Amino acid sequence: CFDGWSGFATVSWPSRRLAVDLIAITPFDHLVIYTPEHRSFFCVEPVSHISGAVGSMLLPRGLVRHGTVVFAVRDL
Repeated sequence: CFDGWSGFATVSWPSRRLAVDLIAITPFDHLVIYTPEHRSFFCVEPVSHISGAVGSMLLPRGLVRHGTVVFAVRDL
């Protein structure tokens, strides 16, 4: 989990000539990258909290948090 990331990341597949740009704004101030051992996939996920903090960051009843995440696929 990366704390205080810039809100922009790119994942690219040069052999397929593709890329995905991730653009996130507050409250998505953290980025989780998950790479399971011996598997052929990975996960890149902007999140609003550090790992394991969900229980301590519950909003009071009636309050809502909003944010935006864009996944833009493009050719290389």
